[in-house]
Amino acid sequence: MHGHDSMLGIDGQIRAVKKKAIIKIEDSPNTISRYYWHHQALPRPIASNERDAIRQQAIDSLTEAATNAKTSLFIRRRRYILIRVLEITGGRREEVLNLTVESVRAAYKMEHPSLRLITVKQGGNTVVERMIPISKQDCEFLLDFVEKSRMLIIQKTIGKHHDHGFVFISQRTGQRFATNTITQELSNLKALAKIRSKAHAHMFRHRFITKLFISYIQHYCLVNKDDFRRRLLDTDYLKRKVMELTGHKRIASLERYIDPAFDEFFELQKAAEILVAKKDDSASADLIQKLISGVQIGQSKEQTLADLRLLEAINKN
Repeated sequence: MHGHDSMLGIDGQIRAVKKKAIIKIEDSPNTISRYYWHHQALPRPIASNERDAIRQQAIDSLTEAATNAKTSLFIRRRRYILIRVLEITGGRREEVLNLTVESVRAAYKMEHPSLRLITVKQGGNTVVERMIPISKQDCEFLLDFVEKSRMLIIQKTIGKHHDHGFVFISQRTGQRFATNTITQELSNLKALAKIRSKAHAHMFRHRFITKLFISYIQHYCLVNKDDFRRRLLDTDYLKRKVMELTGHKRIASLERYIDPAFDEFFELQKAAEILVAKKDDSASADLIQKLISGVQIGQSKEQTLADLRLLEAINKN
C-alpha cells in the first residue's frame, strides 16, 4: 500500500492516523523517534523498554520446564543456571554472556559471595565492572556446574588448553553463547512451559531492580513514592549503591521502577497477612517440588539432604 494515499490515511479507505512514538534510550538523555500508523482496531505498539518485570510465576514455570525437559543433563543444568543468573544478577544479555568461570571461582572463596559482571552501555573504551551479591547456595550450584558439567563439555570439544573461560557454552561446539542464544533459549523454555505472557531476558533485569527497590522500601520504612524519590535523589549512599548494583549511568533512568515497586510491596503486604494465619502445608509442597527439581538437574547430595532435613522440621511443627 506504499504510495497509495487513497488506501491508507486519515481520509483513505482504511482510516488510520500517523503517530510518533518517542523511545527513551536506557542510560542516555537521548531519544529515538519512530512513526507508525494507528488504527482503532490495532493495539498500540509497545517499545521493548516498556516491558514489565517478569512475574515470579513465569520464572517458576520456566524453571520447571528447564528441569523437566527431555534433553541432556548438561542442557537442563545450563538452562537452570541461565534462569538463576538472569534472576539474581539483573544482568543485561551481554553481561550474562560475559560471565566467567574465574568470577564464579572467586565468588566461592568469598565469605559473602559476589559475582563480577562487566557492565555494558558505559560508552568509550573504559571497562567498568560491578559486584553482585549472591547466596551461598547459588554460588555452590554455579561452581558445581562450571567444574563438572561445563568442564566435561570443554574436554569433549575444544579442550582445556583452548578454554575461553566463559560460563555459558554450546554443548556441541564448546564455544561461548552467541548474543541471540539467550533469547532463543528463553523462547524454547517459554514454549515448553506453555507461557502466554512475554518472557524476555530484559524482563528479568526489570524484576531484579523492582525487587531491589522493594528491599529498600522495607529497610527504610518508606511510606510513599515521593518519599522514595527524595531519598533516592538526595541520599548519596543509596544513589551510589543502586547505580553500582544495576549498572545504570544516570539515576533518572531508575525512576520508572518506583511505581511498580510500591505496587508490588503493598501486594506482598496483603499476601503476608493472609499467609500468617495458615499452616506450613504450602511450604512443604514448595520444598518437595524443589527437591524433585534438584534431583532432575543433578543437585549435590549434601544440598538434597539439607532440604530433606528442612522438610522434616517443617512437618514436625
